[in-house]
Amino acid sequence: MVEKYKNCKVYRFHLLDKLFAGFNIGNKIFLGTEASEFLLKHEYGHTVQSKNLGIVRFNLDVQIPSLIWYWKRKIKEKNYMNEGYSHYEAWTMVNDDFGDYFAKPFENQANKLGGNNYYDENGNTVTVENIVDTK
Repeated sequence: MVEKYKNCKVYRFHLLDKLFAGFNIGNKIFLGTEASEFLLKHEYGHTVQSKNLGIVRFNLDVQIPSLIWYWKRKIKEKNYMNEGYSHYEAWTMVNDDFGDYFAKPFENQANKLGGNNYYDENGNTVTVENIVDTK
């Protein structure tokens, strides 16, 4: 399934539903078939990062750290789920163990650039409803 979101092509695959994941390559976004609008916007934010930083800096500063952060957490989450916890419970427990996934600077910036809620420099949540466009 292929769709458009802003200046990107979005490809959806069932395999990514099991991983609760998405990723981008340039202006192509890859998501699960059931991925939320939040995840779509987050991945769109990564496409903006990629464009702004260039491919080398994006890979070094965002994509590689993001992959490591994701898989470190995913392994821990899987261990919790093997103990009988639901995906939501496991995600919450991993957040308790490692901190909020989206608080890392490269993930937080993707949320901000994509139009999702994000954290300000003091760690406070900024909701997109509270942002007034002054243009």
